Amino acid sequence: NVRFRMVVANDYRIEMSSDRQTNPVGQPQFLVVQRADGNIQSRINQREVVFDYGLPTANQIAGFTLELTDLEIPEPAPGTARIQVEACGVCHSDSQLVAGLLPGTAFPMTPGHEITGTIDALGADTQEWQLGDRVAIGWSGGYCGHCTFCRRGEFMHCSHAKVTGAAFRGGYAEKAVVPISALARIPDELDAAE
Repeated sequence: NVRFRMVVANDYRIEMSSDRQTNPVGQPQFLVVQRADGNIQSRINQREVVFDYGLPTANQIAGFTLELTDLEIPEPAPGTARIQVEACGVCHSDSQLVAGLLPGTAFPMTPGHEITGTIDALGADTQEWQLGDRVAIGWSGGYCGHCTFCRRGEFMHCSHAKVTGAAFRGGYAEKAVVPISALARIPDELDAAE
């Protein structure tokens, strides 16, 4: 199963379907997981919704195919950290990656670019980080620090930028090895899903 954890508000309705949840003519049948009580527009009903869904009930979730695979746990190279994933968001961009719409994406791949977790191993040249540090990783999977854009502080435009989930395993894995330039610290008082 895949555990979904979302913060929702207002007039929300969460429905799920899969490739194995169809009607007699093969059309997907959506099941309501949870919905708001009425047409609320003021965010007074903000809440966290947690539910499990998927394998073996499905292997296509959120528009793309998921397959559980046991992979070797990688050791971090110099300039990288291995993250024990605590939570990972599900984003429409993940389905675009899986569909091969990002040039250069190699398959098989592990999507997920909204990662939170803790550092459980460090490569060399990572002095500013420690084991157990709580971190987040987003779409930007790191920058080189040497190109013209990086020297101007425009890291998002790095000529050698990496995309989390495409350049390296994303947060749908239990562990991900990530360039330290992609890490952001998370305060201890924030929950992983926040």
